[in-house]
Amino acid sequence: MVTQARALLGGCLVKYAQGMPKSKSVKPYGLKASRSTTVFLGLPSTTFALTFAVIYQYVRTPEHVVAKWLKRPRTNITEPWNKGMIKRFTTLQKTFSENRAGVFKAFTDGGGEFMGEPPKKRSKKRADYVDLCDEDFE
Repeated sequence: MVTQARALLGGCLVKYAQGMPKSKSVKPYGLKASRSTTVFLGLPSTTFALTFAVIYQYVRTPEHVVAKWLKRPRTNITEPWNKGMIKRFTTLQKTFSENRAGVFKAFTDGGGEFMGEPPKKRSKKRADYVDLCDEDFE
């Protein structure tokens, strides 16, 4: 069951990194991380742990209360956090850091696929210099 939970979390983080399918420019972890497995896996554990902490809030909320919970404003990052919130974020940071390798291993072992690598940029050939004369503008 732990392996299945890890695989689900890994898949959730990958989907989150990819962002909305129709958006081509704005991605939660940046455009490179949404397209490249190497860049995605190179993100710090803190980034994933923060996402995990926010996901956890949603998952632990009873289904019949979710709509009301979503409408409630969240504590701003610049405001003082209460002790429970700080403890949740620090605990989940430590937990994710310790289990990071297991999360992504369970994800790939379960058949999960990362982003792949971005297509290599084609080198643009510089057009030959063309000397324009007055006739070209007539």
